[in-house]
Amino acid sequence: MRVGLIARGDNGGLGAQTWEFHRHVRPDVTLVVDLGDAGRGRCEPSRFCHGTVRVCGNPPSEHDLGWLLGCCDVVWTAEGAYNERLWALAADAGVATVLHANPELWRPGPVAPSVTLTPTLWMADRTGLPVLAVPVAADRFGDRRYVRGGWGRFYFPAAPAFHDRHGSKIVEEALPHIDRAATVYSRGPGPETWEAGRVTWRNLPPCENYWHAIPADIDVMILPRRYGGLSLPVQEALAQGIPVVMTDVEPNGAYTELRVPLLANPRMVRMKGGRFPVHDVDPAALARMLNSLNTAELKRASILALEWSEQHSWDRLLPCYIETLERAYQARPR
Repeated sequence: MRVGLIARGDNGGLGAQTWEFHRHVRPDVTLVVDLGDAGRGRCEPSRFCHGTVRVCGNPPSEHDLGWLLGCCDVVWTAEGAYNERLWALAADAGVATVLHANPELWRPGPVAPSVTLTPTLWMADRTGLPVLAVPVAADRFGDRRYVRGGWGRFYFPAAPAFHDRHGSKIVEEALPHIDRAATVYSRGPGPETWEAGRVTWRNLPPCENYWHAIPADIDVMILPRRYGGLSLPVQEALAQGIPVVMTDVEPNGAYTELRVPLLANPRMVRMKGGRFPVHDVDPAALARMLNSLNTAELKRASILALEWSEQHSWDRLLPCYIETLERAYQARPR
């Protein structure tokens, strides 16, 4: 069985995810999609070093897809196809396809992939797709479990996203309610330093290596997401034993007791994959959660984070990925 991968090659989250697939599954052939200046960092094709690698533009041409399909028996793609013609061309070529779909983007088409999965429990009931979690590349990170009893150094991964997905406004509005001196470190747009009540906000420069984004000596990561789906920043914090305060939406099944409740009556927003609930959170409730954190809670959250990441490691989940590829290969069009 010859395995192909079509992958985003940027230095952002999905680029990192597909690079990890490439590193562990070791496909025979990879088509790296260069999105250009799309706010996700530059394309890093040199990271894809197994088998034969080719870089293409966005969207891939049918010529590029033909090259990929001519070199493999089953193709894996994360999030979407990058060119919706992939499914029909693969069927004509007798090549199986596996889509690890993003529910925001996924909608059934006239030709379906051989196997379609979703990476999270979010919207699994609505889509009817089986769940295959994205593994944590824990070997990329050091052990930063919570041991020193600190409180006031928070990290917020403030990458811009549709519908303020990560909750930037919620975090900003919560800051005046923080009752002790604290610092929020972030990587995102805005002034380098500003003050809100007893809190100092510091914007850090962009990080060239995706896996070094979380600053040293952080006590807690904050991520009040407004709607669910895959959250690689949460996974990567948990893999290091960093406690995470988040909202009560599905963040890839990640363990945490430090969840802030959602307000009732979310807005229904149309995305490519349909209409989805976009939630709100009372900023004062987020502040109360942060104010109430104590050393015992954070130590417990840190230990459970490391246990969760061990259960979701590539060592544990790689056999599930290989089995999925083999199942698609056996059911490929003849």
